[in-house]
Amino acid sequence: MKKLTCIFILVLPFMISCKKNAAFQATIINDSLFQVITVNPDNIDKKEPGKISAFAEEVEYIPLQTADSILIGETTRLIVWSDLYYIWDKLSETIFCFDQDGSFRYRVNRQGNGPDEYLNIKDFTLNRENGNIMIYSDRGQAFYEYTRDGELVKKSKASFLMSSFAAKGDWKYCYLDRLPNQRLYEDIFPEAYRYVTLNDGNVCNHQLKYEYNEDFLHVPLSSDNFTYYKDKVLLTEFLHPEIYEIDSIGNLNPRYRIEFTTNAYAPSFYGSVDLKRMKEAEKEGEYTGLFGAFYENEDYLFFNYSRGLLGLAYVEKKDGSIHNPGYFLLDDFNQNTLSVILASVDEKYVYLMGEPELLKEKQKRKQFSPYLNEICEGLQEFDNPVIIRVKLK
Repeated sequence: MKKLTCIFILVLPFMISCKKNAAFQATIINDSLFQVITVNPDNIDKKEPGKISAFAEEVEYIPLQTADSILIGETTRLIVWSDLYYIWDKLSETIFCFDQDGSFRYRVNRQGNGPDEYLNIKDFTLNRENGNIMIYSDRGQAFYEYTRDGELVKKSKASFLMSSFAAKGDWKYCYLDRLPNQRLYEDIFPEAYRYVTLNDGNVCNHQLKYEYNEDFLHVPLSSDNFTYYKDKVLLTEFLHPEIYEIDSIGNLNPRYRIEFTTNAYAPSFYGSVDLKRMKEAEKEGEYTGLFGAFYENEDYLFFNYSRGLLGLAYVEKKDGSIHNPGYFLLDDFNQNTLSVILASVDEKYVYLMGEPELLKEKQKRKQFSPYLNEICEGLQEFDNPVIIRVKLK
């Protein structure tokens, strides 16, 4: 196990007023302070390899209610908030809401061409003050906020392209990733920024400056860039894995940097991307990248990584120890193998997703616990997914 190491930083923040049609302004970041998390993908925990009991004390399986009118086609994201599960179904462009026990509560599906409708869902989050559903449509170039009844309460324009967004109060935090946005930065292009804040629809701040290059178009577009930790919003960059905390006026403050020891090549936005070298490193197993969202709670950091296969790593904050369960998880409470892909994490739980068809198939070959056998007996192969709720130690 390795320890988190620290480097020092000088942050130079300044206040920025938000004005319509104002020339863009940028807050300077001196990013020399990150807590560095060093992970060796080859160094898989040997004490109890893959056992979920290493960090969990209980595992629950929560089937989501299924009916002809309640069918989830493709789970793109799970948000857990206020004892409710919110699921974005990409196939139907719908947001479903379920109770903690898996009972259906409501859905928001307003896809269409009308003034109160969205053309598509590029990203979604919640208004954490009232539980409203907030949707960004890149085709509609707008944000939409709906009540649980599907009533549109607010629509605002998004005059640039982004891959992900978060919201807090009147603020929207937008991650533009490697999208060119030449119109937004026409005065300085190919220089551009990857992070923009909006307040009441007005651009307030730009950060994460880089020089756009067409090679970046070959880098996969990220998603799941924003997560929440207590009252904090975190932004994760994936090309060069770095995590920032967003302060009360939308400025980024460096928090964590993840370094993989097996990387022979580490691409970033700080220079051009050597696509040939990147592909060669991937082929030789010498490139590992961050995969999916980065999660933090009071006691842990959790994240997935990709090195051909998807792996799981976590950090115990009390002592900075880094653990690498590797490429599979065993629910040794119920004798079931699990996907390592994180669906969500909050203060008490890690959430994974299970498919009823796969669970039913494994039940024929494995000796599940009586509890899990009973759950499986109540499942049909094509039911909605099962939320696997892992209670943390």
